[in-house]
Amino acid sequence: MPKIAIWILLLVILILRIFLYQVNLPKFSEDSVVRISAYIREDPVIYARSQKVILQGIKVYLPFYPRVSYGDYLVVQGKVQKGRLVQTKILEHKQSDNPLNNFRKNLFDVYKQSLPTDFAGLVSGVSLGSKSLISKDLYEKLIKTGTVHVVVASGMNVTLITKFVLNLLIGMLNRKIAVVFACLFAWWYAFLVGFEAPIVRATLMATIAFSALELGRLNESLRALFLTGFAMLFFNPQWVHDLGFYLSFASTSSLIVLSKPFYDRLSFVPAFFRENFANSLVAQIGVSPILIYFFGWVNIFSPVINALVLWTIVPITIMGLIGGFVGIVNISIGTFILYLTIPLSWVFLSVIDLFA
Repeated sequence: MPKIAIWILLLVILILRIFLYQVNLPKFSEDSVVRISAYIREDPVIYARSQKVILQGIKVYLPFYPRVSYGDYLVVQGKVQKGRLVQTKILEHKQSDNPLNNFRKNLFDVYKQSLPTDFAGLVSGVSLGSKSLISKDLYEKLIKTGTVHVVVASGMNVTLITKFVLNLLIGMLNRKIAVVFACLFAWWYAFLVGFEAPIVRATLMATIAFSALELGRLNESLRALFLTGFAMLFFNPQWVHDLGFYLSFASTSSLIVLSKPFYDRLSFVPAFFRENFANSLVAQIGVSPILIYFFGWVNIFSPVINALVLWTIVPITIMGLIGGFVGIVNISIGTFILYLTIPLSWVFLSVIDLFA
């Protein structure tokens, strides 16, 4: 069978799978009162007076307390308005007993105890890919400046961390072996932070992109990326409504295709700034059409903003993880280590404040 026919067949299968998923989704009539039972599959978004989770394909706005987390089981009742569940009551709440989830909660507690609100949100977002400590105001600024993909593990931060590990290993190992170990590190990181859907998605795509960029197999890696996207949507059609999935896919494919050509053509940019600028510019080219579609606009300064803040991501992540681990054992020493992230976090927050 010709290759084009195989791709068409795969596309038809995927469209049919998504169609059947959509048909079988619960139908919620406007202004109806409904009851939903489900597990939370992604970190809730925390607002000033509420929490937002997605259950059975609908956005559910919960009271601020009791706080819910990834992996918890909920039975809720509320009123459907404009595709959202509001005026919601929690009828049943079973906290997850997964040791990894409990470990992450302990890390979040360390961040909250040790750092000011926005600093804690930034460090937890960069280190663990979590939105749970990010305030509504900060989240909106991240969206406006085009930096949200750096903070909530859309693939950019995973790639940066993996690249940092690779650079450490290249001097000691063969390059291909170093790439393998760096990708294994990325998956260990995904395991560490709980294998949430956004983390798995970002790590899988970043692994493919990183291997492609280092080993130079452009055509094969593009095919692998598309097959990965197909498999992810086939097994979890709910991601067809997930902005993070599209941002991950677009930024990763852009990095595969455009990263090296842009880097070579930006020779006039200072060396210490060029790679960050080239990667952020390439990623921005990929995600801009999606941001325009979902939000109606895009910040034209996003490549510059990303280049100004990307260099802070690796040290914030490393110190954030070490400080969090140590803080679980000894909060005083952990707080001291986390304080080392404050100057870098201040730079990050100041830049997005300036451009937001």
